[in-house]
Amino acid sequence: MRFSHYIRQAFLTLAFFLLVSCSATAGTLFGTVTEIDDGDTITIICLKRPLKVHLMGIDAPAKQQAYADVSRQHLSDLILNKLVVVEYSGLGDNALIVGKVFLKETDVGAQMIRDGVAWYDRTFDTMLSESQRQTYAACELAARTEHRGIWQDPKPLPPWEFKEARRLGELSRLSPSVRITPDDQRNKKSGLTSESLSPSFAGTGTFSLGSSEAVPISSDSRWIRLTQPDAKASMLVPGAGTQRSTKVLLADGRVVDSNIYLGRFDQTTYVVVSSTGPNAGESDAEIMEGAIRGLVGGIQSDWQKLGTTFKCYPDLDRDFSASGYAGRQYDLSGCTIPGRARFYTRVVNNVRELYLTAAFFFGPSDDPNSRRFFDSFAENKPAGSSRAKTDPSLSGGSSNQKTP
Repeated sequence: MRFSHYIRQAFLTLAFFLLVSCSATAGTLFGTVTEIDDGDTITIICLKRPLKVHLMGIDAPAKQQAYADVSRQHLSDLILNKLVVVEYSGLGDNALIVGKVFLKETDVGAQMIRDGVAWYDRTFDTMLSESQRQTYAACELAARTEHRGIWQDPKPLPPWEFKEARRLGELSRLSPSVRITPDDQRNKKSGLTSESLSPSFAGTGTFSLGSSEAVPISSDSRWIRLTQPDAKASMLVPGAGTQRSTKVLLADGRVVDSNIYLGRFDQTTYVVVSSTGPNAGESDAEIMEGAIRGLVGGIQSDWQKLGTTFKCYPDLDRDFSASGYAGRQYDLSGCTIPGRARFYTRVVNNVRELYLTAAFFFGPSDDPNSRRFFDSFAENKPAGSSRAKTDPSLSGGSSNQKTP
């Protein structure tokens, strides 16, 4: 594994978020379909950039399954070389944009289900509204009742079961060659290090345990105090943001956790990444130097993958301490999208904590809300402590608390 999965996923999500913020209104992309990869994945050209899109809420037959070619051809007949609208909800595996695709007023995903060439994929339920879930379920029921397409088989094998069976077969064959020997474990430096935050990190002794889909953290657009899972600190963020988590298994069996928040308020995009993992003995300064290299290098690499260029020349602004954490601020005004980034880190009981907080400006760089965002970082305190009493943004009860 060439990159630290949990950090790379954060940067890839951020890279996508920044790219579409440049090229479209919030949550919407427009483009011409130039390629049909399979029955649920397409390529569109948006502002001269190729972007791959997975149709949210559906799963077409996998390659080598019955009806795979039929499904692909049907999707091609529907939308190839046509202008579509993509209401995106996040970034999935392999840099795929996940979203609902519309041809004029037609929900293409629902149409594919209704025509019996795709399943309703309920793993996307948290990203669909109640009415959308009902529509997709009704389309599948109608296609099954009418024995359309895949439903001509009384018990068709869903693609997720087909892929899982194939994956287990591959793993059983490959497992002897991917085992890590005790010598490999002793010689490998494992932990949350500057190398693991850098795009050049070769994490051959790590294995991804998966990444969750991005989910909304609140239905309220006001600012809230966010405490990410297992985090020891919190800060104010726009409530209308999303959050996802990743896990990585290290060579010695330990697990590194990371949580990524992305949100936008007015003309500024905000990001918070909290990571915890075993300490590898590096200094706070080394960790933060590696973190800024990872942030910039990760976005550059993934923008290139998405078909464009991100230039960035970060300047060290100042070192500071806050709430028991060593901190460092970088000026990102020399970047394609100007911004500011702060890192906070400490070691407690041999566990390294690292927080990345950043704001990217699509409007004025003196946005007062960005100052509010950065200045709100604070270590969590037990109920009844001085901060809980004096911080007017807190109102008791939830870890994600609303502020006026």
